[in-house]
Amino acid sequence: MTEQEFKARELVIKFQFQNPPLMFDHAKKLALICVDEILSAFKENLNIDSDYWTEVKSKIEKLWTQKH
Repeated sequence: MTEQEFKARELVIKFQFQNPPLMFDHAKKLALICVDEILSAFKENLNIDSDYWTEVKSKIEKLWTQKH
């Protein structure tokens, strides 16, 4: 598992297991919103590794796309 895959899973799980728990699809959407905000901040010339966060976003989008 890559660092970006780990971060993608970590973000979704953090949202999923809130009180009250969220459905997976809702948690995934919130994680994507977070990454979009990070990427938006990068565009405003903050010192953020955009390649890393773009890859994390890609991993979130692909996360559990196939049913187990």
